[in-house]
Parts: sequence; C-alpha cells; structure tokens
Amino acid sequence: MIAKNSLKIAIVIAVIAVLLVPANVSAHREKSGPMVTVVIQFGNGEVLSENVLLPTNNTTALKATQLACENLSIDFRYTWGAYGGFVNQIGWEKNNFNEKESWFLYNWVNNSANWEVSSVGASSMHLKNGDAITWVYEPYDSSYRPMVEPMSLPGHYSVSISYRGNNNNTAYYQHSVLANTTAWSFYGSSWGIYSTPATAYGLLFEADASGIYAIGPGGTMLWNNSLGRTYQSSPAVLGNMVYIGTTDGYIRAFYVDNGTMAWERKISNEPVAASPKTDVLNGTHMVIIGTYTSYAPWGKLFAFSAYSGTELWNTTLNSGVYMGTPAIGAGHVIVPLAGKYDATTYSFSAPYGIICVNESNGAVEWNITTQQATKYSPIINNNTIYAPVGNKLMALNFTGGEIWNITLNGTVTAPASHNGVIYVGTMINSSSGQIYALKNNITLWNDTVNGPMQGGVVIAGHTVIGITNSKNSTIFWVNESSGKVIASYAAPGLSYVLATPVIYDSMLLVASGSGQLLALASSTTIINTSAASNVEIGASIPVRVKSVQVYQAYLYYRNSTNSMFKAVKMKYDSSNGEYVGLIPAQNSSCVIQYYTVLYNQDGTTQQSKTSDITVSQTVPELNYALVIIAVIAMVGIAARRKL
Repeated sequence: MIAKNSLKIAIVIAVIAVLLVPANVSAHREKSGPMVTVVIQFGNGEVLSENVLLPTNNTTALKATQLACENLSIDFRYTWGAYGGFVNQIGWEKNNFNEKESWFLYNWVNNSANWEVSSVGASSMHLKNGDAITWVYEPYDSSYRPMVEPMSLPGHYSVSISYRGNNNNTAYYQHSVLANTTAWSFYGSSWGIYSTPATAYGLLFEADASGIYAIGPGGTMLWNNSLGRTYQSSPAVLGNMVYIGTTDGYIRAFYVDNGTMAWERKISNEPVAASPKTDVLNGTHMVIIGTYTSYAPWGKLFAFSAYSGTELWNTTLNSGVYMGTPAIGAGHVIVPLAGKYDATTYSFSAPYGIICVNESNGAVEWNITTQQATKYSPIINNNTIYAPVGNKLMALNFTGGEIWNITLNGTVTAPASHNGVIYVGTMINSSSGQIYALKNNITLWNDTVNGPMQGGVVIAGHTVIGITNSKNSTIFWVNESSGKVIASYAAPGLSYVLATPVIYDSMLLVASGSGQLLALASSTTIINTSAASNVEIGASIPVRVKSVQVYQAYLYYRNSTNSMFKAVKMKYDSSNGEYVGLIPAQNSSCVIQYYTVLYNQDGTTQQSKTSDITVSQTVPELNYALVIIAVIAMVGIAARRKL
C-alpha cells in the first residue's frame, strides 16, 4: 500500500514538473538565444542596424527583422503563404513591383567574405549567434537581381552616403561618439579640407582642392585621383561609384575600388560648390547636382544616369545653387537658390528662393522668392520641408505653401531632424553662434556657443553635435531633450570647419581647414594587434588581438594589388584570452595591409590601426651545423679513398 502511494506521489510530482518546465525553459530560452545583427538599407540611402536577441524556439531572419523593427520603432509588415513569410514593408518602403523595386534579404557568408542574396525566405533562414543579415530596398534586373549591393560591412555598419547623411538631408546617426582623443588624422595635399566625407563599404571618401581620396580605417590612403579636386562639394556614393562636383566645372564619377574615372560631364564654367545627391526613381538610379554661373541663366539643375552618365534632364534656374545641396523625397527635388553670382565681387544678389522640381522629368512644380539668400541645405521630414533662409527657418508643404516660419538669432545653417524635432545652428558673428531645438515654430531650448555654426549640426544618438567655424574650432555635444551641454572638445589641429561632422562606427570624422581629416574617438577605442611583419609566400598569416570576448570580431585585410578590404570572422581562444584570424596564404610577393574590429552588443566598436605585412620569397638561412657535418663527412670520405 505504501509503495502504491509512493508511486502516485511520484506521478503527481512528475506531472507538476512537466507543467512547470515549459514556462521556465521558455524564459531561459528568451535570455539565452542567439544574438544577431540586422541591417536595413533604405532606398533613400539611410542605413540602420540593430543587434537583437532571438528566442531559441524561433531563430529565423523573419523574427530577427521583426524584433529589430520594434526596437527601431519602424513599421514591419509581412504576409504568410505557401512558401512562408513574405516581407512587404520595412519602415516607409513598400514593395513596388510595378516599378520593379522590392526588399532583398542578404546574409553574411564568411567563406566568401561577402554579402550574398539569400536563396531561402526570411522565415526559412535560421541564424546563429553573431550572424548578420541585411535588407536592401532596390530595383531589380531581368533576373530578379538587386542592382546595388549592401553598403555596410560587419563591424562597419555605419553608412553615410552623401552630404547630410541621406537624400532627405536629415543628418541623423544612431550612435553618438564622445571624443577626447585623435585616433588618427589624414592629411590631404591641399591647404584645407572643406568637403564632408562619405562612408560606405568600410571606407571613407573625401576630397580637397588637390583631388578625391579613398581612405581606409586608420587613415591609410587607398587611392586618389586629381580629377576629383574640389573646394566645397562633398562626395556621394552609390553602388560601385563615388561622385563629386569639381573645381573645373564637372561632375565626375569614380570607381570605389580603384579610383579610375567612370565618366564625366561638363556642367558649369564656375567651380561646382554644391554636393551631388544619388537616388532611385521608377527603377532608375540617378545623380542630381546644382550649379551657379556668373552670367544668365545663372544656374542649372542636372540629373544624370548614375552608371552611364547619360543626361536624363536639366532645368534652367533664374538663380544659382551654391553650397546648399538639394533634398530629395517623394519624387520632389527641393533646391535652395543663393542668387546671381558676381565673379568680380565674389558675391550673390537677388533673386533668392526655393524651387521644387519634379524628379522624374525636371519640370518646375513651384518657385518661392525669398528676401534673403538660401545658401544652406533644406531637409525633408514627415512630408514637410524645412529650409534655412537668411535668419529664418521656414516650414513648407509639398505644394509650396508656407506652414510657419521663425526668426532666429543669426544666419540659419543646415538643419537636422529626429522624432519630429528640428535642430539647427546659427552664425551670429565671427565669434559666436547658437544651437536651437524647435518643435513646429516653438523654441524648446537654445544654447550660445563660442563661434559660428556654419557646417550644420547633426543628431547622433540622443545628442546634438555642432562644430564652430573658428581658428580654434570647438566641438559641442548637447543633450537633445534638455539642451544641456554634455561635453566640448577643441581637438588639436581643428580649425575653420565648414564641413559637417560624420559618425563612422565609434569615431567622429571632422574635416578641418588645417588640411586634415581627423578621426576622433574615446581613449578606449583603439586596440592593438600582433602579427609577423614578414612572411613567406604560401604561408597563412595569423593575426591576434588580446581581448575579453565580445559579440563580433573581424579581421580586415587587403593585398597591395587590391583596393578593397576583405573581412574574415575571428575566433576566440578562451585559453589565451585572444581573438585569432587568418589571412589566407598569398601566392606572390606583396604587402598586406590589415586591421581588426571588435564589435560590442551595444553597437560600439574598437579598432586597431592599419599595419603592414611584407610577403616575399625568402632564402633559407644557412645552417652552419649542417655545413660543418657535411665538411667532416667529405673529409672522411676523402681519407677513406686515400687508404
């Protein structure tokens, strides 16, 4: 009887245990599932990324994308069918099969060191810890192949394809960088750099009056081309090309991997000061740029095929486009007009204004005349245009109607926008300026700074970053909600800044009138690597980094005969507390450049400086012990022969 009761008690306990375990296991699985990276590349050039923790009972790319969109507070819509989940919309981009545009899913394949279009749907792709996927919104060709590949790389998820970051000019970055150290600096060949760098494929593209440069991490120049020389125009990247307006009145396109010029078009008899914008409309990739001249018709707006350079349309303006770069959105091109240029006095005169051009054919939709020059770039946010006009900021709708305007203290420069708030810097005089936060036409806060804010502010994480244009330029970090100055830093060598700061991974890039591009970071950003400095042909090359284990670690390397870096995922050796990556064996003499990136769960990175390894066919060292033995043997043989 006792045995039967014991058996019943055991059965009851077992049943209770079975009922309790799923809940506990589920909670445990939510915490211990794989962490993966989701990158989203929108049609306007904006790139967002998010690290998400997956439940162990659903490790699909579909679930990862859903969680990433939830964290980013953007729309995600999909339908379920016979072939699984089909993604219809991410953020504001919906599949448009009439125009042959849709979302494409890529996964990072370490063996090929490249992004590859997934051969399975998002609901059938299962991910492991440290995996990375990318969604790209792109037109597709006749074989249903996207026309532009992902522009980010593992550990280099930050992308800024053009001046002010994207086609809408919103100048928003996900992460902030509180910099107190110069990680590296790149010196151009001109007296100053006033162009804002573009970033893509883990590279930087910058230009000065001597040419355009491709720069690797650590400040190593990969190539340059003097045909890309400019004063103020900033590079723009699309696919395998980088574009720039030049001092001799051209727009030129260069291949990103080697700097060879792809095409050029003469567009002005004056230097081109405005920056190009790239976009895709109705399945066509295009590059758009404005000009000014010192004679009628005073300026033009051009659109070219991004890949061939074929002119798609041009529009004659009654005014010129100077430093201000158009904003593009919803099929409209919003162009700031600085006025008529006088080559004798180097000044502009009326008419000033803002013009809206139809992106598909260049037709003028409306034109507003303003009382002051519009020299700085407008932005488009939530179907509203925000344009700096003299000392005013104007809000317009897409029919040209004025919603509101507000007068600020000083000349208003290029604004930025995030979460419905507009941030803008002003130039009061040569020694002072202000930073404003505006909600509609109401000032939320403003701060006075020790110099004019002419390069335009950017939003990074929850901070507003602005740099004064003065002899000793100062960088200011301001809390976006309170307006409180968090930090300021006058970096050595930083002066007369007209360019916009750019977030590049965990570094802040600033172009200086002193002729250098500075990469600023926190003091903990730089790491050290170890590898042999000389190796033989045919030998693989191990590279090591001492570190605690992080989320992702990548080794980047390039052969001296190639311009683009390749990425190899590094493995963690817990016994030695280090990451190890292997550069494949080389079959000829060359110089290998390499660096490493450690990527943390919070999206911050640590990078090493770029180092060199010489690969050569070495002559084996002479082993003197063997020589002595050989001589003794030969003497012995000779002695025996005499006997």
